[in-house]
Parts: sequence; C-alpha cells; structure tokens
Amino acid sequence: MTGLVLRHLVHCIVDSIIVELLCLGSDGELALACTSLSLNAFLEIGLGIPYYVAEKLCEFRCMLGLFESISLESLCDFRIALTLCLTAHCQIHADLSALAGEMSLQTLMNLRVTTFGNAYYMFAGPASLAFFLYLDEFVSLCMAYRALCRWVLAFIDVTAHETSKFLFHDNIFLSQTKLMSNVISYCKGNTLFSIFKIELLKIGKYLRNFEYYRRMCYIMAQRVPIFDAKRKSSIFVKTTDMTPFLKQVADHYMARGGISGTCFIFPNRRSQVFFTKYLGEAVKEGGIPIVAPKMLTINDFFFRISGSKPADRVTLLLELYECYKALNPKHETLDEFIFWGDVILGDYDDVDKYLVDPVRLFANVSEFKEIQDSYSYLTENQRKAVESFVSHFRSEGRLTVDLNSGNPNVKERFLQIWNILLPLYNNFRERLSGKGLAYEGMVYRGLAARLDTESAVDVMGAAFEGVEEYVFVGLNALNECEKKVMRRMRDAGLAEFCWDYSGAMVKNPLNKSSFFMSRNVKDFPQAFELDPDGLKTPEIDVISVPSSVGQAKLIPSVVKDERCAVVLPDETLLIPVLNSIPEEIRDINVTMGYPMKSSAFFDFMTLVSSMQMHLRQKDGKWYYYHSQVWSLFSSGIFRKVTFGDKAVRDRIKRIKEDMKYYIPQEDLAGIPVFDLLFRPAVTDPKSTSGEQIRAFADYQKTLVKGLAPRLAEDSSMAIELEFAKAAYSAVSQLQAVGLEILPMTYVRLLDQLLGPVSIPFNGEPLKGLQIMGPLETRALDFSQVMILSCNEGMFPRRSVSSSFIPPELRKGFGLPTYEFQDAVWAYYFYRLIQRTEKVTLVYDSRTEGMKNGEESRYIKQLEYHFNLPIKRSFVKANASGDFSPKEIAKTAEDVEAIRRTNLSASALKNYLDCPAKFYYATVKRLRKRDEVSEDLDAGMLGNVFHGTMQKLYSEEMAGGKVVTCEYLSSLLGKTSAIKGIVRALILEQLHSLEVTGRDLVVEDVIVEYVVKTLKRDRELLRSSGSDGFEILGLEKKFEREIDGFRFVGYVDRMDSLRPGEIRIIDYKTGRVEDKDVNISDGNAEAVVDALFGPVNEGRPKIALQLYLYDVFCRESGLFNGQRMVNVIYPPANLFTEQVKEVPVSETFMNLTEERLHGLLAEIASVEIPFRRTAEEKTCSLCDFRMICGR
Repeated sequence: MTGLVLRHLVHCIVDSIIVELLCLGSDGELALACTSLSLNAFLEIGLGIPYYVAEKLCEFRCMLGLFESISLESLCDFRIALTLCLTAHCQIHADLSALAGEMSLQTLMNLRVTTFGNAYYMFAGPASLAFFLYLDEFVSLCMAYRALCRWVLAFIDVTAHETSKFLFHDNIFLSQTKLMSNVISYCKGNTLFSIFKIELLKIGKYLRNFEYYRRMCYIMAQRVPIFDAKRKSSIFVKTTDMTPFLKQVADHYMARGGISGTCFIFPNRRSQVFFTKYLGEAVKEGGIPIVAPKMLTINDFFFRISGSKPADRVTLLLELYECYKALNPKHETLDEFIFWGDVILGDYDDVDKYLVDPVRLFANVSEFKEIQDSYSYLTENQRKAVESFVSHFRSEGRLTVDLNSGNPNVKERFLQIWNILLPLYNNFRERLSGKGLAYEGMVYRGLAARLDTESAVDVMGAAFEGVEEYVFVGLNALNECEKKVMRRMRDAGLAEFCWDYSGAMVKNPLNKSSFFMSRNVKDFPQAFELDPDGLKTPEIDVISVPSSVGQAKLIPSVVKDERCAVVLPDETLLIPVLNSIPEEIRDINVTMGYPMKSSAFFDFMTLVSSMQMHLRQKDGKWYYYHSQVWSLFSSGIFRKVTFGDKAVRDRIKRIKEDMKYYIPQEDLAGIPVFDLLFRPAVTDPKSTSGEQIRAFADYQKTLVKGLAPRLAEDSSMAIELEFAKAAYSAVSQLQAVGLEILPMTYVRLLDQLLGPVSIPFNGEPLKGLQIMGPLETRALDFSQVMILSCNEGMFPRRSVSSSFIPPELRKGFGLPTYEFQDAVWAYYFYRLIQRTEKVTLVYDSRTEGMKNGEESRYIKQLEYHFNLPIKRSFVKANASGDFSPKEIAKTAEDVEAIRRTNLSASALKNYLDCPAKFYYATVKRLRKRDEVSEDLDAGMLGNVFHGTMQKLYSEEMAGGKVVTCEYLSSLLGKTSAIKGIVRALILEQLHSLEVTGRDLVVEDVIVEYVVKTLKRDRELLRSSGSDGFEILGLEKKFEREIDGFRFVGYVDRMDSLRPGEIRIIDYKTGRVEDKDVNISDGNAEAVVDALFGPVNEGRPKIALQLYLYDVFCRESGLFNGQRMVNVIYPPANLFTEQVKEVPVSETFMNLTEERLHGLLAEIASVEIPFRRTAEEKTCSLCDFRMICGR
C-alpha cells in the first residue's frame, strides 16, 4: 500500500515537471491540456468517478502523453522516460478507480479518528488509499497550475488569449469539456496522432502488467508508424489495408474494457464466428486472457428470452389445418390445403413480426359499413389500402360476389378464405400456445408485447444473468418487433448499436441500399465512428461469360490467393465451383454448407419415390417403369453400394439388353440389394390410406438401414451417410404423425423437412477461400470478392413470396413488399464491396429460354450512377472439337473389314454423304446406344406399318399366296382386328405393357395408313380386272457380290398383278418427293449425277435402292423374261394420290452401274482417305458428330 501511494506521488511530480518543460518549449496548448487533466484526476479521486468513466479519462491521458512525448522530442531518452511515467500514472487510475475512485466525497468527510480501529482502517484500508491519492493529485495540480500561470503571465496577453477564458471561467467543468473537444479535434487532424511503433513495443515490454495501455498500443499501432532513432525524426507510413467491420467492433470494445459483461448480437452465426476470431486476436495482442462475452444471433436472442423453440414447418402446417377444418365445414383435404397453407403461415409470420393489428388487416369485406364507421383507428395509408382492396368486391355499397356460392369463382373463393383468416389466426395462436409451440413471428411479437408491461432491465436480467450491456452488431433490415425491443433497451441504457454503414455508395440517398439503414442509424445511433480514414474505391472488373458453369471455370484465373470470397447467388453452381478451385488453394470454407437437395442421397431417394409412384400391376404381377430403374442403376449411391458385385453387373446388363418398357419384378429379384430396393410399397398412388403411408415409410426406413452400413464402409461417402441419417429421422417424424394423405403429398412433406438440411464442409471457417451465398456475407469483409451469376433476376433475385395479403394492403400496413426486398439486396451488395480492394462481377451472357443474358442493375449503377471506372472483358467459348477438314487414313485392314461387311443402299448413301460417317458406321461398326423409347419414333412407326402389312398379306391370314378383292373387303370390315395387330406390334416395339399418351394417336394414324393401303390395292385389282395378285415374297432377302463387296437387301413385297410383270414394292412411311421416284431415260443422267455428286442437299433418297433391288431381282434368276416395275407405297400420300409406279429405266441402270463400279473402286483404294463432308448441315443429325469433331 505504501509503495503504491509513493509511486503515485512520484508520478504526480513528473506530471508537474512535464508542464514546466512544455511551458519552456512554448507548447501552451499541450501544457493547458495536461493541467486540465491534473485537475480532472483530482476531481475524479475526490468525487468517486465510476470505473468506466475513469477508463475514458485514462484514454485521454494516454493520448495526451503521446503528444507530449513528441513535443519534448529534443530531450530524446528523457522524453521516453517521461512517457513511461505518464502511462504508468494513467494505469494506476484505471486499475484503482474501482477501489478508491468510487468512494464518494462524503466518505472522506466521515473519516474521523475516534478509536484505534478507525485509525487502523484509515491508514491501512481503502479509505487511506483514496485519501493519499486525493492528496497527491492536489499537490500535482498546484505545481502544474503554478508553472502554467507563470508562463501565461510572462508571454501571453491575458485578455486576448483563449487560455485566459479557460483559467478564469466561472464554470470550470464546461471549460474542461470544451478543451477536451478541442484536443480531440486537434489530434484527429494532426499527423502527430500517429504512434511510434518502436516505442510502443518497448513500452509494452516494460508495462507487461498494464492491460489497458497495452490494448491502446495494439489499436494505435495498426497505423504502423516507423521511427528513425538516429535521425530523431519520424517517418509516417499510412497503410492502405482495410480494417474489417467486425475487427473495428472487436478493437473498440476491447479498448474500452469491461467486455466480459457484454452480450453481442449478430445477424447470423458466420459473423459471430469472425467476430470471435478478431476478438481473440485483440486478446492475444494484449497478452492477458479475458472471460469471453456472450454472443448470439438475433434469432437466438429472441428465442433465448422467450424460452421456447420454434416448431418445424410440417408441424405448423398440420396444426393450422386442424384449425382450418374447424372453421370451414367445406374444407379441402390436407393434400390440397398443404399447397396454400404454407402461404398463410408466411402471412401470419409477417403480421406478427411487423406488429400489424390483425383485426384491422383481416377486416371482413362483407362488414365494410362497420369498418367505415370506425375509420378513426386507421392511418391515412391504411385507409387508402383498405378502400382499394374492398373496391374489388363491393360496388355502390353492395357486395359483388356471392359468398354462399356452391361453385365459387376466383373472387368468391378468395373472399371465402379471407373472411376466416382472422378467426383462423386467433385459433391457431391459441392452439400453439396450448401445446407450447410457436412460430418465429409469434415469439417475436410475444417479446415485444412483454416489454409493454415489464421493464427491459427486468426482462433482460432474467434471461441473461451477469450481462450489463448488449451490443447489436451488423444488423440491417429490422422488423417492427426488433425495432421495438431495441428501442426499449436503448431507452433503458442497456444497448449500443454498431451498424455496418460506412461507404459513400451504401449511404447514397438515391441508392436503395440506404432505404432502411439511414432510419436505423437515426433511431439507434452508432456506438463509435467507423473507418475514420475513409474508404477507398475498389477496383471493379466485369466479365461476360456465355455459360453458366463456364463462370466457375474463371475462378483459377481470378482467385490468386486465399483472402477472397466467392459469392454464389445461384446455389446450383456450388459443385462446379468446388471442382474449379485451383490446387494451390488448400484451405476452403463453404459457409453455405452442402445442401441435402444437392446430394446424391437425396437424388437417390427421389428416384426411389418416383419409382414407387409409377408401379404397374397386370395379371397379379408388378412391373417397374424402365426410366426410374435405369436411373437408379446410374445413381452414385447405387453404384457405390454395389461396387464390385458381379451378379449385380450381369443382371443390369441383361435388363438393359432386354430393353423392356416395364420391367417385371421377377427380372429384379434374387439379389439382396435388388430385393431391398425393388419391392412394391405404393400399391395405389391415388389412395389416401394411412396404412399405405405407413408401409411406404417402413419401406424407406428399411432401405436406408440396409444401405447405411455399405455407405459407412467408404470414407468418401461420409457426407452421404449423414444425409441418410437425416432422411431416416425425417421419415420417422412423418410416420409418427399418422397421416392419411396421398403418397405424393407425403413425398412433398418429406421434401419440406429435408429441404433445410445441410452438412457443413470440414474446413477452417476463419481461414482460406470463402464460398458463400449473399445472405452469409452480412457483416463480413474481404480483400477480394468474386460474385458469380450477376444477372438481372438472379442478383438481385427477382422473387416475391406468395401471399394472401394483396400488395396494396401489404404496403398500407407496412408489411414487406418487393421494394423492401429490393432494398435488402442492394444493401447486401454495396455493403459487401465497400471495404473490398478488388471486385470481380461475372454474368452469364447467354440469351436462351427464360434467360435474357442481361447484366445486373448493380453493374449499371456502378458505371452510370457512381461513375466508377469498370474494366470489362468477355470470355469467348471455344469448342474443344477439331473443325479442320482432316482426313482419316484408310488401311488395307479397313478395306478388308468393308469386304466382310454386308453393304446396303443406305451404307453407300452414307459414304456419298460423308466418307467419315461411313468409316465410323461400317468400318468401326459404331452404333448409337440403344435406349428404351418413351414414344414411337419414325423408325418404329415404319416397323409397325411394315409388320402389319406383312401379317395381313401372309399365307396364314390370306389363305394362300393370292390376295383377292373379297379378302381385302373382309379386312376393311375388320378395323378392330387391324388395330389389334397394330397395338401388338407397338407393344413389341416399346417392350411395354400398354399404349398410352401420344402413342394412342400414332396407333390410330398407323391403322388409317393400313386401311388406305388396303383400299388402294383393292382399287388396283378392280381397275386391272384381276381377281387377285400373287404374293411372290414378303420382306424377301437378296444377296449379291459386286466388285468383291457383298450387298444385301430386303424387298418389302413382291407380287404379280398382271401376267409377265413383277412389282417390286417398297413401303415408305417417310416423306417421298417426286424427284425421288420420277426416273426415266430422259432424266436418268441428271439423276445419276445428283446421286453420285458432291452435293448432299439434292441427292435422291431412294434411287440407289431402286437400282440395287432391280439388280437383285434380275440376277436372282427367279424372274427371267418378266417385266419389272418399281412401285412406291407412301401411306401418307395415298390419301391424295395413286400408287406410284416407276418402270425400270435401262439408261438409269447402265449409268448407275458404271458410277457404282467407280465408287467401289474408290472405297477399295487405300490411297483415298475417308474425308469429312464439307457440308456442316449434314453433321447436325449425325450420331458421330461428337467423336468426329463437328
């Protein structure tokens, strides 16, 4: 005790010496400030200034000491010693004010030595400490004033100098306050305010026990001054690094002290984590541990006080439906209600959060007269809004809708629901309260109402024991409940507010980002000044990319280090972004987490549900729709759990080879994984049976339990295993409710439960590259920011939640509207870039579908409103294929392979169109992968028509080889039988159990084609006078070798209508033009030139086929001496024209033979490569365009 008081006395003497020295140096302003603080310290000890005020005064002393050390620079080392003494003196006041300074003057007056015990107390207890400190300060004050007055009288005109007004002012406290203000203003405008870093480091070593001063050193040393001791001068280097908002907050409250009794409230958990980081850095610099303050998000803050937990969305929907059923005798089923019940929940949440009177808002339109009589309770905006709303349903004082209509129109249906919204609101809240449940808005409104009857001090004290102060950090768009609570806390002296609202752009009154923030700062003033040195303009790059995923590919060229944030307004780019991160960036933190809806397990469960919804039963057997089965085979989860299982692989191969439209269950049985997955659970998707829902849930749970152990064996599936656990929990939760709903509704409810689930990535949240959504950026700052998907409609997002409350009522009653959401997005953007050094904005410039390729309005605002220099660049997408007309070298092995192949007219046409196509299809025998067709394509239609005609003209049906008029007439009277044949062939083509949808129409078209063909054949028989025509062959196969190459062909039909004449008939269900069949001696040369010429566009489609078929028939030896006629049956044309007969032109045959020999010689020559066609139009429908490079 004695040593402490003696040291304090020494410090007081040093203070007086400093004043003397300052006076000798003619630095009157600092001498005056020092004397003022000596007087202040004297009064502080005597009047018992509270501890936190003493710390503020100590801060002024430390600042002043730094200026004094600069003013006394010529004293060199002595100056440093004086500075050390002064700072130690300041620390004594800061540390002992809690003990001695808080003793009032009355306490000193009552200290009388009456007994020995009192004497001991006076000289040994805290009272003696206060007394001697008081005495020391008095001595120091007298000495300082003596030196100051002597200097003033000697050098200054007392009547004119401002100092005299201070020395002889009647109200010394007022003068002190003014002087302090002048000193602070002087400090801020003077470069001497910078601190000598070397000195501070030395002082920090000597004053290791003085926590307060060390904090001050840490804060002020951030300016990084440099001191050159040899030249005894200072070189001040001001840094350009920005100070993050949360770091400024942490440093401010660490410097102020008393942080352990503070509760900090943030907009989200991410900002809370970063604040903890900055707070830890400040504590580390100070070197003394502290008790960490409480930290909460704003949501946690409200729920902590209320003591309740929010109910999940599904529970709220079910409770709301029970209330709705009680109010509406004609209520819908839960399956219908669930779609718009969620809208009502959103409206009720808004009503409560914005403290809207539900009675006024949900006014019954049918009672509008009563509303008008009591207009006094409405504001002007509310009155106009109500009148506008009611005008939709009333005219001239009468309702224009029938509320009792059995078949209501849209207006009537809306009004029926509107009129029960108020009782539904009241009943719903009452029901939730009775069960101890609540939604978020209900909790918010409850706390706001509680503060109407209880003091904020009592409410907060009951919820947060030991907390003396609350600091709201980085909040932005406040609802009315938040404003009311913060207002009550402000008025009670409990709260301070730190708004991240500093840059010129975000504060611009013409910018929507200031829409609500300017009001927030006015109602709840800033706790301290942010960014005192101002903010510099960031460097802005705008990049246009004609691709969505292509934006992610730019990351390696833009992100050069880990001090960057990549912001994703479009969450679907998360996986492409993760795959594009440069390898040198090791630390990555995905703040948005990995959503379950993007996971492989969620996709797997969705496929499983879809498969169950498409089950078919026929003849007591269950069948699975091929699309879901094949998709399950391809899913990542299925492939992981069956990896290395040969039985599974072989079964999948067999199923795909069968290409069945509906796959029978027996094809999927006999393997453990298949038995687990492929068993019927949803037997009737249109039934609301509760038993079926329980069976479906049991199936899902059994499936998850069966797959989970296999996932656990693979460490790479750890995240998917977590999602499997979440899915199991959600299914169990829904099953426990015992719902009687449609299976599809059950699936939607399950999706609602799983939608918010996300798994955080394992990463360092405070280190490395940050990948986040716009919401996660609140209150955070980064040196570099890259924002993808900066397109209008995506950033800002053009989305407004569905609402039963019309826009005019929302605006009139102060509920959030589109303008409000627009302002929120604007604040997110401009706040994010205000402290950033470099901003890269990337947008997708494609114009297709609903995308217009328009850049975000924020880019235009930066360029035209704020006139900022923007560097624009454009990314041009280059296809990876080879567009050069390279040739494919032909080898002897290639020629030999062609000779072993059966060539056809279509193969030769491929060569004429593009030799490279011929190479891939004929030489390499590449084929497009066979897939199960959902609908009949053109090829299938042709196959069904050909098969039907073959069946009808077969010997079995016709009763022999001759088709007579009577037989044709009998067929035409049995269209149902024809339709049966067509349907059977369609089912065969599709490998399906039924004909549905578009195929029913195609089926009728094919039947009409067949009927018309039969009619034309009957007309031919009647016109020729023949009783019938003889069928010489159906789908008859011919083979022949030409120049060492084997050719094969199938003639659809051969018959003899007239004696000595053979008809070679070809059915063409595709388009047939006159130029394809009009071949005569007169135009034969032109047709052959077009057929073998280099231009693909006008090449005849069937001329080469006609030639080959004629050659086949002539050289078969079966029809010697008979005239051959080519006949084309195009079914689509038979409705308007007759059957096309094309007599064989000998000129055409000779010319074609000659050119064909030349073509085959070219194919056989290894000197002539396989060239790509020069016509890119030919490549558009080619199956090989990807591997070819076109």
